[in-house]
Amino acid sequence: MFKKKYTNKEIFDKWLKLLPGNLNELNKFDFLICPYCGKKGVGYLYIGSKIDRIGYLQSWCNFCYHGIYMSRARIPEGAKMIEMKDKTIDINSLIPEYIEITPY
Repeated sequence: MFKKKYTNKEIFDKWLKLLPGNLNELNKFDFLICPYCGKKGVGYLYIGSKIDRIGYLQSWCNFCYHGIYMSRARIPEGAKMIEMKDKTIDINSLIPEYIEITPY
């Protein structure tokens, strides 16, 4: 899923601010502006448990292919998600290779 990592705390923090405020409007994710390149087209996918609604989130830009990985995330109702234990789904086919932005 990750090509490589790119460390930039400022951009990472902008991704963090972008996501939580829009989780209640998940159908508008494609219209969010990427904090890295400034284009509209942010994608995301939660991988976790449908029972306790806990997992992790991967979010990326569909233009510059930069994004973030957030572990231990609450999965909102209605979010795009796959069950972590479902071995019939190839996660790599659903998430493009992207450059993971990290804070450190």
